Amino acid sequence: MTNKFAEEAPTHPDDSEDENLNVDVFQEEYIIQDSKDEQDPHEDIDNELLLEKTMNEVYTYCQDCNIDQHSTDHDNPSPEQAATRDGHLWSFGRLGAPLKQIDMHTWAAACKEADTNFRDTVLSLAISDADFIENSTRLTHEIKDVGIRLAPHQQVQNLRWMGPIQSQLRKLVFDHISVIDGEIQVDLHQANCWLEQEQMALDSLANILVLSTGVSFCGWQLSSVRFDCSELMDRNVWIVDNTFIATHPKAKQCNREFVPTPVAFPKKLFSYIAVYLYFIRPVACNVLKALNRDFSYHSSILWAHSIPLEGHVLRAWSGRDVALCTGRLMKKLTGLRITPLLACQVSQAIFHDKFPQLFSDVPTVLNELYLYGNRCRFPSWLDLLTEAAVKLLTVSQIWQAMLEVEPVSSIWMPLVEGCCILPSERKENWEAAFLTANSYSDFS
Repeated sequence: MTNKFAEEAPTHPDDSEDENLNVDVFQEEYIIQDSKDEQDPHEDIDNELLLEKTMNEVYTYCQDCNIDQHSTDHDNPSPEQAATRDGHLWSFGRLGAPLKQIDMHTWAAACKEADTNFRDTVLSLAISDADFIENSTRLTHEIKDVGIRLAPHQQVQNLRWMGPIQSQLRKLVFDHISVIDGEIQVDLHQANCWLEQEQMALDSLANILVLSTGVSFCGWQLSSVRFDCSELMDRNVWIVDNTFIATHPKAKQCNREFVPTPVAFPKKLFSYIAVYLYFIRPVACNVLKALNRDFSYHSSILWAHSIPLEGHVLRAWSGRDVALCTGRLMKKLTGLRITPLLACQVSQAIFHDKFPQLFSDVPTVLNELYLYGNRCRFPSWLDLLTEAAVKLLTVSQIWQAMLEVEPVSSIWMPLVEGCCILPSERKENWEAAFLTANSYSDFS
């Protein structure tokens, strides 16, 4: 018997994954859709409370299933039952409707494909210049983020060495997209091709955020992720322990505008994300400027369009844009369209089922975790203390270890000791893996 959780009914039919998919067909695919970017006038309840209520119902249902499962043939489980107990298979669907199954090994494969696609696109955006790639990726670990409003590539301690690298890439790109017709000028077709590749990098980065960071953001919240500040808004992408984290997404709640929640991108992608954000992205703004296009969104909002859409206006990505790219990747690999909200519910259900101690009232901040949080030097957030931030950071790291995106860490290992986590493919039981976690530790 597989683990189960109930899916909420879609609330906004225009957030579908396929432009040609009508509402009825889309609803039959059992996909949770993201909310519209605008505030719903009928939304008069706290979204967090609604989601927590849903997850509590899911968690209870999972436990009932596990009790039934453990009461039958416990000593001699079938291979499918063993995989299920290890968190390998999950089922979802509307109450009373046939369930559909998610294979978490395939989910892990989607994460790895998104990683590979992002790396390849970053290399392509750098015109595959070996000298630039070697120099920029080697130096990214020298980036210091002191936690001020300005992004690291704008901070004084980084400008001295980052400026020449940006200039090197700018020359590479403009040589690639320019033609000589009496005088050197930007070729519109070549420039748009390069900008389309830049959007492909954002496609992959959105999939990484949604699928690889644990309990992630809803699709519509990605429009509030800022890698640099603007005149009116602060940034909410930070570097902590050579890891990029995104915090404080928009909220659709009566009592707050932003949610004090961080998620962590995989640490192994640090150099590539840094090259994209701090070298490629400023050059993209230069290209937009050369084309006489507005780059105000592109200079601060991470998920921003660079090719004009309807009305020839550049804007931030909508929840539907995010759902489209995530749905396409998951449909190709799993046969199911998975939207960001459904991905969030999957991860919450798994965490409740496999790591109930993380949701208990008993204090779970270990001394090692507390020391690690102090060493990380989180920015000063009034509404998110270090103790809470490091636990939420750990949730992302546990999820990434479960999917084999990142190795197990001895820092948080005691928090999940005794839990059976996926995948079951490599080891019969991950409890054995925890005994040798120190050898997999990615922290010094």
